[in-house]
Amino acid sequence: MKRRPRASQRNGEDFSGPRGRRGFTLIELLVTVAIVGILAAVAFPRFMQYRKKAFNAQVSSDARLCANAEHAYFIDAGSYTTDLGSLQVTPSPGSQVSISAGNSGSLDSSFSVTVTHPQMSYMSGCVWTSDAVPALSCS
Repeated sequence: MKRRPRASQRNGEDFSGPRGRRGFTLIELLVTVAIVGILAAVAFPRFMQYRKKAFNAQVSSDARLCANAEHAYFIDAGSYTTDLGSLQVTPSPGSQVSISAGNSGSLDSSFSVTVTHPQMSYMSGCVWTSDAVPALSCS
């Protein structure tokens, strides 16, 4: 009776020795996982920092957008408004916009737009005030 050759000896290949095995050892896999883990630990805080900067830019952009819409509304209506819907502006998702009278206390002469986002790094958001000197302040 003829024996069938082992899988390690078929086709003239010999995989029986320590160097003849296919695949990776456990140590090689653990080292690779450790390296990937270290790279992820370094990259994740950077990613979060860039993400907060993006939300800050979004809040600033929304404040400018609402201020421009208020000026356009003023040209048509002769006064400013606190109604975001009448400005025909859609702020970025997640942004909260509040519009009020400016430092003069009347919407006939000035307005103030405050924009915040839950994931921004600013403490109080961005405020656009349209008094004598229009200004955007983010803090």
